[in-house]
Order: sequence, then structure tokens, then C-alpha cells
Amino acid sequence: AHIVLLQETLLDSCFDAKRWGLQWKHTCYWSFGTRRSAGVGILFGKNSNFTVDFVHYDYSGRLLVIDVHSGNAELRLINVYCSTVAAERPAFFHHSLQPYLSTSRSVVLGGDFNFVESLSLDKTGGDTTQGNAGSNEWIRLRESARLIDAFRSLYPSQVSTTWSCPARRVACRLDRFYVSSALKQSLCTVHNTPTAESDHSIVSLALHI
Repeated sequence: AHIVLLQETLLDSCFDAKRWGLQWKHTCYWSFGTRRSAGVGILFGKNSNFTVDFVHYDYSGRLLVIDVHSGNAELRLINVYCSTVAAERPAFFHHSLQPYLSTSRSVVLGGDFNFVESLSLDKTGGDTTQGNAGSNEWIRLRESARLIDAFRSLYPSQVSTTWSCPARRVACRLDRFYVSSALKQSLCTVHNTPTAESDHSIVSLALHI
């Protein structure tokens, strides 16, 4: 991968970040969480040819923003890890995230949202009335920022999930990529790939820039 977005890293110190950097061997940026929750990171791969222009991170491990360019392409990369507490999401959307959605650059936003937009398409099993708290605020915000769900753009009616809890017999598409509508024609593929390393799938996005 040219760029990797990680959520819930549980990194809380520069020492941890340095250790990660030594293992990754390439450029890494972090927003620290705690040993028990949160933390996000953006890692650039060996073959990435992006130049970093700007970096912003919050102090709760939930938001990391990086502006990059390559040739004439200027992107704003945003990595988010939304709270599992529904009541905390509106403030995060409007106070932490919204200011960085106003940009002349094309946005690529990914992360673990901890809620679904559609209970019928993004969730299987469990309580069919629960799991979308915060979606109304988020949909209004992404529409005003002209962001589209990359997976839904390619697969409008496909039921898909990225997180599962077999004990509770429930699965949800919590992990998603959103891109500026101007990038719609640049979308190539979006894959949700289960992994034994986590209860979340790897979500892979390919863009033709």
C-alpha cells in the first residue's frame, strides 16, 4: 500500500511511535490515544511518492489530518476514530472534523466510525433498530462537504460488513472511506478483507490519481 490508515493503535507516547517507525522503516504520523483506547496513525509506504505539506492532530487520538501533493494532485488525508459513545459524536463532527472538510483539496477520509449509515445495508444480526446513532449528523456534514461513500458509490445495494462479534451474532460496516465527489471517476476498487489479526476487516481503497 502507498498509504495506510490505522485506528485504535493504543499508542500513547513518542517512545511507542519511534518503535513503530523503526519497524515500518518509512514515514509515520500519529495522534496519540491511551494504552486502553483510541490512537490513529497514517503511514506512508516505500513506494509512496507524496510530499507532505501540512499535518494536524488532536490530543485525544481521534483525528489526524495530512495534506499531501504529488505532481498536480493535491489531497487532504483524514483519519478518524469516532467514539463508541454516541453522545460524543456530534461534537466531534462539528468542532473537531468539520473545519478540515473545508478545503480546495480533494479529500480522502477513512476510519472507524463506530456506527453505520444504513441499518439495512451495513448491519446484519443483532438489534435491527440500533447501531446508527450519529448517522443523521454525519450524513448532513458529509453532504455539505460533498463527500461520497467510496464503497457505496461502487456497490449501491450490496450488504457488507467490516466488523463482527460472533458471540453476539452481529456484524456492521463500521470502517469506511469517503472521498470528495470530484474523485468519483477516480475510484477503482474498494475491498473489505477479513483478517485473523483483528475483529475488523482491512478496507482497501484504490484511486487513479
